[in-house]
Amino acid sequence: MLTNPETIIKSIKKAIGSPYVITKQNQIAGFCKGFQFGSGEALLVAQPATLLEIWQVLEICTKADAIILMQAANTGVTGGSTPCGNNYDRPIVIISTLRIDDIHLLDEGKQIIALAGSTLFGLENKLISYGREP
Repeated sequence: MLTNPETIIKSIKKAIGSPYVITKQNQIAGFCKGFQFGSGEALLVAQPATLLEIWQVLEICTKADAIILMQAANTGVTGGSTPCGNNYDRPIVIISTLRIDDIHLLDEGKQIIALAGSTLFGLENKLISYGREP
């Protein structure tokens, strides 16, 4: 069952907060063009802050039959995290995980748990106090 794009936008804004839902095409362009290749348009970019918010956005998109593209830093070489062209039959929602950037160090930095939006730079900063490198 397809849902009106405005309903999708309104529902996601309610779930994660309006400041974290980007809908203006000039603002989402960077999320819609791959670092390596691929580009297209999307209805919106959602920037959840927690795993619960990701789940809520996924639930809204699934019920609306929207296409979901998960994206971290958009540096992938496969092109799977950006639209490829504009010939899709349903709205595209990009879920950017950059706000979910927690890094948890275990065993004095010998192991880590890095959430989806964490970066190598962030890991390097966490490990400095342990005299370790990634």
